[in-house]
Amino acid sequence: MVVKEYNKRYLFGCCSISSTNPAEGIAVYQYLKLAGHVHQTIQVNTKPGFECVSPLGIETVNEKNLPSVLLRYIQFGSKVCGYPALDKEFKSIDFLMLLDADDFDKIMLEKLAR
Repeated sequence: MVVKEYNKRYLFGCCSISSTNPAEGIAVYQYLKLAGHVHQTIQVNTKPGFECVSPLGIETVNEKNLPSVLLRYIQFGSKVCGYPALDKEFKSIDFLMLLDADDFDKIMLEKLAR
């Protein structure tokens, strides 16, 4: 793994969903939060103008509705580090993800032990 090769502990980046519907971004965030996939202490603020705000309310989301890459990230132990950001230029909603390599190793060891 790259983080280990360079003696680093953390890997971060964005994971996007193909939507410009703020209600969908909020629903995904709420689902991830309730499922324990939002970091408890690291919360990055969304840049003004990119917030997901929905006057229409929140849609319902379950694991089946999540993009496979987002599911894979959380299966490896990544945590969401802030509210979703609406990227109108790329027609997506972005989530900042953080992977602690130490947690990744524990999760992978558990999966391999099964």
